[in-house]
Amino acid sequence: MGMLEGKVVAVTGAGRGVGREIALLCAKHGAAVVINDPGVGGGGEGADAGPAQETANDIVAAGGKAIANLASVADPLGAASIIEDAVKAFGRIDAVVNNAGIFEPGSVHEEPEGQLEKVMRVNLYAAYHLTRILVPQMIRQKSGHIFNMCSVAALQAYPNGGSYSISKWALLGFNNNLREELKPHGI
Repeated sequence: MGMLEGKVVAVTGAGRGVGREIALLCAKHGAAVVINDPGVGGGGEGADAGPAQETANDIVAAGGKAIANLASVADPLGAASIIEDAVKAFGRIDAVVNNAGIFEPGSVHEEPEGQLEKVMRVNLYAAYHLTRILVPQMIRQKSGHIFNMCSVAALQAYPNGGSYSISKWALLGFNNNLREELKPHGI
């Protein structure tokens, strides 16, 4: 029996890379996993379900429980669909790993107009919206875990980090504030 046996975990950006490995590890330890990744098409109708569905298929083939979700977490309605899918498929959600992120290199003074807004939508606002939707359920359950993947860029600035580094510093600030707010609720 795994340490996550019977738990339900949603992992954003889980179709590839670190997110995929986190999802596979959660499943290996007994969790039912919601694999969120908008794919090449950016989520929604007509999107490339490849990475999310492939990860879910790999988990199911290994005897685990998983579903794919193609929503863009940068959109609050997309974030809500992750929770809805988890509850519909597995009855609840016990943990979320806010892993979705994009990296756009560049220095602040040379980045294209709108780059900060684009990066913040995925790297910060996605975690913010998903967490705001999820927390009331966790408070009712009197339990839950929220993991925000911040990157070393949240701890140490570096050349050519620009908007990415700014977004990760903001995510760490969000994480630290959230921790203080949720301590009394056991989350």
